[in-house]
Amino acid sequence: MKREYHSIGTKIIAFSLTLIIGLLVFMSVAYAKMGQLSDEYRILMHDIVAISNVNSTVDEMLDDFEEYLTLKTTDSLNRFNSKYDELYQLINSMSIVFYTEEEQVIYKNINSQLLSFNAEMDSAIRASRGRNPYETRVHYEVGKNIVGQMKESISALILVHAALSEEIYNELVAGAERLQSMMITFLTALAGASALIAFRFSKSLVHPLEQLTDHVSRVFMKEDNLTPVKVEANDEIGILAGGFNSMLTRIEVYIQELKYKSKIEGELQNKEMENLKIKNLLDQTNMLALQSQINPHFLYNTLSCIAQTAMLEDANDTYTLLITVSDMMRYNLISLDRQSTIGQEIENVKRYFYIQKARYRERLNYQINIETPELRKFEIPRLTVQPFVENSIIHGLENSENEGIVLIRVFEADGRVCIEITDNGVGMDAQTRSELLGETGKKGHTTGIGVRNVVERLRLYYRNYDIIRIESAPGVGTKITFLLPKTGKNDN
Repeated sequence: MKREYHSIGTKIIAFSLTLIIGLLVFMSVAYAKMGQLSDEYRILMHDIVAISNVNSTVDEMLDDFEEYLTLKTTDSLNRFNSKYDELYQLINSMSIVFYTEEEQVIYKNINSQLLSFNAEMDSAIRASRGRNPYETRVHYEVGKNIVGQMKESISALILVHAALSEEIYNELVAGAERLQSMMITFLTALAGASALIAFRFSKSLVHPLEQLTDHVSRVFMKEDNLTPVKVEANDEIGILAGGFNSMLTRIEVYIQELKYKSKIEGELQNKEMENLKIKNLLDQTNMLALQSQINPHFLYNTLSCIAQTAMLEDANDTYTLLITVSDMMRYNLISLDRQSTIGQEIENVKRYFYIQKARYRERLNYQINIETPELRKFEIPRLTVQPFVENSIIHGLENSENEGIVLIRVFEADGRVCIEITDNGVGMDAQTRSELLGETGKKGHTTGIGVRNVVERLRLYYRNYDIIRIESAPGVGTKITFLLPKTGKNDN
C-alpha cells in the first residue's frame, strides 16, 4: 500500500497549528472563566454599594421632606420625589441578586415599607396643602416610623447579604484557585504534549536523514555493496531516499553490464586464441602433410611395392596400386580446415591398408565394422583415423613376427560416437602411452601427421580434454578409442 505523502512544510504547519490551537483553547477557557468570576465579583460589589446607598438615600429623602414641610418650596418637594424615585430604583435593582428565601422576605418588606412610606408622604403633602398641620404631622410621624422600620430591614438585609457575600467571596477565591490549578495543569500538559510532538517531529526528520547520510557514507567508503537504503519517511526525505535508491539501482545495472561485457570480451578473446591455435595446428599439419608426400623413405617403400607387384602380377594390379596411392595423396593434400565424414575417413584408411598389404601381404589383415549407416555421415576433422592406423602398423606390427590384425569399429555409446582401433602388435608401456598423448609421434615410417597433433586438434575442436583413450601393455597389443561428442562441437 502506497504511503500518503506529507511534506516537511506540512508537518511544520501542522505542529504550529496544533500548538496555536491548544493555546487559543486554553486562553478562551481561561478568559471565559475569568469573565464569569469577574461578573460574580462585580455583582457582589454592586449589591454592597446598592445596599449602602439605600440608607443614605433614605436619610436624604427624609431631610428633603422635612424641608418641604417647613419651607413649603417646590424645590424641596422635587428633590424629595427625585430621591424617592432613586430609592425605588435602588431597591428594585437589588432584586436580581437575592437568592435566599430570607433575603426575598426582607426585600418584600422593604418594598412594602417603601410603598407605605410613599402613601403616608402623599397624605402628609395633601394635608399640608389643605392647611391641616395636625394631620400633616401625624402622617409625617407615621412615615418617619416607617423609615425607621425600613432602615432596620435594610440593616437586617445587610447582615444577611454580608454572610452571603462572604460565601460568594469564598467561592470566588476557590474558583480562582481552581482556575489557577487548571491553568498550571493545562500549561503543563500542553508543554508536555508540545515537547512530545516536537520530539517525534524532530525524530521523523533527523532519523531518516541520519540513515540516509550513513548509507551514503558507507557507499562512498565502499563498505556497502550498493544495497538500497531503507528510510521510513513520507516527505521530501523519502523522495530523496527513493531517488538515491534509483541511482544505486542504475549504477548496479551499469556495473553488471560492464561485467557482462567484460566477460563476453574475455570469452571472445579466448575463442580467438583457440581459433588462432587451431589455425596454427592446421597450418602445421598441412605443412607436415606436404612434407610427408616427399618423405624419401615413404616414397621408397611405395615404389618398392609397386616394383614387386609389377614383377609378380599383371599390370592391372600395378595400375590399381598407383591409383590408390594417387587417391590417398589427393585426400591428404586437401586443406585440413575442411570437414570430413567418418565414411570418407574410413575410405582413406582402406586405401592406406591396400597400399600396406601390397607390402606386408599375408602378414597384415584388417576388419572394419560400422554399426549403422548413419554413423558414416557423422562429421569429424580430416585425417583423424589414418595417423593412428599408421602408428599401429609401423610401431605395433612392423617389429612383430606374428600375423598383424587391425580392427576398426565405429559405434555409438552414452551419447558419443566411438571409433575404436585395436591391434595385436607389441603394445607399449605407460611412459610411451603418455608420450603418445602428450608429444609428437616419433619420426619414422609415417606420413608425418603426428599423433599428438591429431589429439590436440580434436581437443580444441570439441573443447573436451577427454577425447581419446589408449589401453595398452607390452606384448598384448593396443586399443585406441575416440570418444566424439554428438553435440557441442566447435562451429569454427
